[in-house]
Amino acid sequence: MKTREFTVRAVLLGLLLSVVLGAANTYLGLYAGLTVSASIPAAVISMFLLRKVLRSGSILENNIVQSMASAGESLAAGVIFTVPALIISRNWHDFQFWPTTLVAFSGGMLGILFLIPFRKPFISTEQQNAELKQDLIYPEGEACAVVLRTGDSGQAGSIFSGMSLGIIFKFLTSLLVKASMYSVIPLSSSGRRVGYLGLDFSAALAGVGFIVGLRIAAMVFLGGIITWMIILPLFGPINPVTSMEPQVFSFWSSQGRFAGVGAMLIGTVESLLLASSVLQTFSLKSLKAKIKDLFAGKFQTRSENKETKVGDPETERDLPVWLVALLLVFTALTAGFLIVQMSGWLAIPLLFWVLLLSLPVVAVAAYLVGLVGSSNSPVSGITLTVLLLTGIILVPFMDGEHGVLAMLLVAGMICCAAATAGDIAQDLRTGSLIGAHPYKQQFAEILGVAVSAPIFALVLQLLHETYGIGDHGLLKAPQATLFASLASSMFSNAPLPVFMIATGALLGAILFLWNRYGTYRIPIMPVAVGMYLPLSVSTPLLLGGLLFHVHRKWSTGSNQDPENPEAEPPTGRINLRKWFGDPLLYSSGLIAGEALGGILLALWILYAGGSTATTGSSIAGFLIFLIVLLPMTPLISRFSRRS
Repeated sequence: MKTREFTVRAVLLGLLLSVVLGAANTYLGLYAGLTVSASIPAAVISMFLLRKVLRSGSILENNIVQSMASAGESLAAGVIFTVPALIISRNWHDFQFWPTTLVAFSGGMLGILFLIPFRKPFISTEQQNAELKQDLIYPEGEACAVVLRTGDSGQAGSIFSGMSLGIIFKFLTSLLVKASMYSVIPLSSSGRRVGYLGLDFSAALAGVGFIVGLRIAAMVFLGGIITWMIILPLFGPINPVTSMEPQVFSFWSSQGRFAGVGAMLIGTVESLLLASSVLQTFSLKSLKAKIKDLFAGKFQTRSENKETKVGDPETERDLPVWLVALLLVFTALTAGFLIVQMSGWLAIPLLFWVLLLSLPVVAVAAYLVGLVGSSNSPVSGITLTVLLLTGIILVPFMDGEHGVLAMLLVAGMICCAAATAGDIAQDLRTGSLIGAHPYKQQFAEILGVAVSAPIFALVLQLLHETYGIGDHGLLKAPQATLFASLASSMFSNAPLPVFMIATGALLGAILFLWNRYGTYRIPIMPVAVGMYLPLSVSTPLLLGGLLFHVHRKWSTGSNQDPENPEAEPPTGRINLRKWFGDPLLYSSGLIAGEALGGILLALWILYAGGSTATTGSSIAGFLIFLIVLLPMTPLISRFSRRS
C-alpha cells in the first residue's frame, strides 16, 4: 500500500501556508533586512492539522505542505530586496501589480527548474557526489526531516502560542505603549560628539536572533556598534543646542549607513571567491554534462536508476524533461514579456542575460545553503553582484528611469531564483531523507510559487500606504534602499558619500584578511548589514541570540527526569511546556505572529480609519516585551511546578 503524498488537502494547506508565511516574511524582511526559513514551523502546523484535527495524514503529505510553504515564503527575500527600490528611487509611486508578480513568478520558476539538474549531485542522499557529501549537510533540511520522522504534532502548541502572543504584542506596542527606547550619549565635553543606543521592542526580531544564534546576532550588533558608536562620533559632529536625535538620524541616513555599503562590497567579493571555489569543485565539464542531461532526459530515466541500484526508482525521479522544457519556455516568455515593456530592442539580450546568469546563481545558492544553511546564505551579496553586473551592461545603452527600472527588475528575477533555489534545496534534502518523490515535490513547489507570487504586490502596497517603506517610513528596507542608491547613482550620476563607502570597504578588507589568516572567522555580510541598520533593530537580535545561548546551556529543568527530559511534569504541576515547550518553534511563532499582526494592523489603519499611538510608556512596552520573551528562556521548563 502506497503512502499518501500529493493529496488535495495537502496541496490546499500548503498553498494557504505559502501565502500566509510569504506575507509574514515580507514584513519581516522590510523591517529587519533578514528573513527566516519556514519549513519546520510549516511541517509542525501541517502535522497538527492533518493528524490532530483531520485524524489522519502521512509523513509524505506533511512534506508536501512544508515544501509548498517554503516555496512561497522564499520568494519574499527576492522580491523585497529589489522591487521596493523602485519606490525608494521614485521610479514607481505605487507597487505595480503585474510587474511585481511577473518578477516573483519568473524568478521563482527559474529557481525550481534550474535546480533540477543539480539535485542528484548536490542533494540526493543516494547519488550525491562523494567529494561533496562530507560538506553539504543542508542543516535546515535535515532538521526538518527529524521533525517529520518524530511526528510530534503536539509541538504545534508552541507555534500557535507564539503566533497568538506575537499578534497581541504587535497591537499593544502599536496602540497603547511605545515600541522603542533610545538614548543619545555625549562622548565629548563640548557635546558635539555623541553615540547612540536604542532598542526596538520587537518580539519578531528577538525570535530571529534566537533562530540564527548568538554568533550571527552578535555580528549584526557589532556592525551597529561600529556605525553608531564609532563612525557617528568620529565623522558626525552634532550641534548640542538643537535637538540631537534628528541630527543623529540625518547623519546616519545621508552618510553613516553607507559605510555598510562599502563593507557589503567586500562581502560580495568574498561571496564571489566562495562561488568560484564552488564552481571549481563542481567542474565545468560536470556542469556541462548536467545541463546536457537536463535536455536529454538522462538524469531521470528509470533505466538509469535501475543501473545505479537506487532501490525504488520513484524516489529518484525528477519532473519529466518535456514538462521541464515546456515550463522553461513559458517562464522565458513570461520574463520576456516584462522585459520588452521596459527595454525595447534590448529585450532579447536582457532575457538571454537573465537565463544565462540564473543557472550558475542557482547552483551557487544551492551549494551555499548546503554548507552554511538558509539563514546564513549570503543572498543579498549574490544580488548585489548581479545588480552591479547588470548595471555595467546597461549603462552604455540606457539612462535615467528606464535604466534603473530595467536594472532592478532584471536583478529581481535572478535574486528570486537564488532565494527560491536555496530554500527548495533544503526541502528536497528533507524529501530525500524520508523517501519522498522529487517530481511530486517539484510540482508542489511550482504551485506554491504560482499561487504566492500575486500576493507580494498587494502586501507591499498595503505596508507602503500604512507604514511607509524606505528612509521616511517605519519599514527601512535596508537592501532595497541600498540598491536604489546604487542604481540611481549609476544611471543619473547622483552623488554617493564616497568617503564613507571607502571607510566601510577598508573595514571589510580588514575582516576579509582576518578571515583568510585569523583563527576565528568573522562573516562580513552580517557585520555589513548591522552597519546599515538602525542600532535599535540590531539590539533585539542580540537579545534573542543571548537567550538562545542561555537556553542551550541551562535548559534542563530540575523538574525533569534526566533520562527522559521530554517526560510530563509530575501530577499537580502546571505543564506550561505543553503551551510553550519548544523555544525554537515558539520563536518561529512570534516571528509569524508579529508580522501577521503588523499586516492586520495595516488593514485596520487603511480601511477602518485606525491609527497607531504616538504617546505611551516606554517602560510598560519594555515590560511587555520581556514577558513575551519569557518562554524563550529555561524558566518555563525549570519552574513550571506548582498547581
